[in-house]
Amino acid sequence: MNDDLARNQTLLQYMKARGIDTDKRLKYLVGIKNLGKPKQGVVIFDESDDIMFDDMEEYYAQTQWKNLKVVCLTATAYDGEEFGSELKALNLLDYKTYSSEPAEAFEMP
Repeated sequence: MNDDLARNQTLLQYMKARGIDTDKRLKYLVGIKNLGKPKQGVVIFDESDDIMFDDMEEYYAQTQWKNLKVVCLTATAYDGEEFGSELKALNLLDYKTYSSEPAEAFEMP
């Protein structure tokens, strides 16, 4: 998380210089337990498999809110079988999934 904050300092300074209050609109969190119950918003999870499989029930409880959009970034959704464990879990939760690459691009040799 500290690396992400450091990389984004220039952007945060630019926004603050233009009167955009990032303290109220942007939060960096490690894990999912401190997410709370947002009225609306976008949550971006990097390495989402770690968060999701650490506690699947908690993951669902924290991400199922009607006005919350969840973006999960992972390179392993198609690992192993025809569809990887992450993709199967998200489908079971009835979450919409999108890929930036066709599934064939992720097939194991």
